[in-house]
Amino acid sequence: MFVPRILSKAPFSIAHIRIQICADEWTATPDYGGLVDVAWESMMFHADRPIWDGTYYRVVNAGELEIRTEVGTIRYRYIATFPALHQHHARCGLDPLYHLSTTALIRTIDGY
Repeated sequence: MFVPRILSKAPFSIAHIRIQICADEWTATPDYGGLVDVAWESMMFHADRPIWDGTYYRVVNAGELEIRTEVGTIRYRYIATFPALHQHHARCGLDPLYHLSTTALIRTIDGY
């Protein structure tokens, strides 16, 4: 399902990180979108308070982060419903979500 990764084991400078904003938003197929709509409505019905369905950023080129980082957008409803629908997501052959919900830059004493 969600698989965290180490983005870099080498020391780096924040000044050298290149980020490019892409215009494309992650979109679902109509079949998967219908499943998300049902799951999202259920989540909203059972929620104690309103759920925000705004825009998150996602990494578009996860395999090429050493060169540059391209970020696009994704609606929160796809992230929130993914745990329940991950098998359908895989069956539909959809691109990974790679959303950025938390970002941290850490330098350890051993140089990582």
